[in-house]
Amino acid sequence: MATKRSTNSKYQVKEHNNRRWVCENVPLSFDADASGYDFIDKADDKAWKIIRPWKKGELIDDNLKGQTQFIDDKSPTTTTSSGSNVTGNLTGTSSGGSSSSANIPVSGSTGSNQSGSVGPQGPTGPAGTNGTVGDTGATGPQGLQGIQGLQGDTGQDGADGQDGADGQDGATGPAGTNGTNGVDGQDGTNGDTGPTGPAGTNGTVGDTGATGPAGTNGTDGVDGTVGDTGPTGPAGTNGIDGVDGDEGPTGPAGSDAESLVTTNTQTGSYTLVLTDRNKIVEIDNAATRTVTVPTNATIAFPIGTQIMIARSGTGDVEISASSGVTINASNANYFLQYQYSGATLIKKSTDEWWLFGDLYTPAAS
Repeated sequence: MATKRSTNSKYQVKEHNNRRWVCENVPLSFDADASGYDFIDKADDKAWKIIRPWKKGELIDDNLKGQTQFIDDKSPTTTTSSGSNVTGNLTGTSSGGSSSSANIPVSGSTGSNQSGSVGPQGPTGPAGTNGTVGDTGATGPQGLQGIQGLQGDTGQDGADGQDGADGQDGATGPAGTNGTNGVDGQDGTNGDTGPTGPAGTNGTVGDTGATGPAGTNGTDGVDGTVGDTGPTGPAGTNGIDGVDGDEGPTGPAGSDAESLVTTNTQTGSYTLVLTDRNKIVEIDNAATRTVTVPTNATIAFPIGTQIMIARSGTGDVEISASSGVTINASNANYFLQYQYSGATLIKKSTDEWWLFGDLYTPAAS
């Protein structure tokens, strides 16, 4: 803001709202709402009240009168004053000391136009007291969010930090199961026998003492290692064949008891026993009867045992397995089909049997 200064600090020319005004400096303690001042000049932090518009070229004095003086390198402006004719009584004193008066018309001459020089700038007046701080205005609405800037380049990786202190050892886990033993390694070769030490010097032979009693036999020393087998000698020549001897007598005939089949006849339900091996178990009854195969723990039939079951009566005969025993039969048929039908049990393994024969399963009643 440009300022038209005079030597007076109370009245100055100030620029406000793009115009220049003659202004009066007023204390900041005046109430702005009561028109105590019109604006504050930020250049000097003073409050000013507008008096009137400023006329180009005038310098303001204490009486707010325009003077023909110039500031701010403006071109001089000339003001013209005209003398006027003055009439009145002219009173004079003569050299003799007497006074006289006469009415003599006096005409003043016209004054010449002169440009007065610009006076020096007056000192800056004292700063006015600061006014009270007004209340804080209401917060204005938040502005729109600006457009997000472009992402900057990725910075270089920082140096690796120091390694942290080792943590405490965790609790020992449970022992794992033992692995299978590895294959034994081959025996190493026997080392070479060390050299025999030198023989000591023989002492002098003493006199032969009396023969003492015979001592007890000492323990046998450790057998030495067996030496390598020597090479086989050459085969000798074949001897002459001997004369054939006489043929010996024929031995007695063996027993054929194992090849004969005997029959064990039963009329009721029956559990097989060891003596039934390689026999026929006959069931003779008009009612249904059951033949039971026991477990190996109860009757230990040898594997390969054969037992034949025969139905001589009119009643059904069922071949049943004890708990833990398996009987393998075609289509799971375990009944002898007709009177005089038969079947064979053959022991396959500890508690497993084959069943072959004339078998069926009765219709459900």
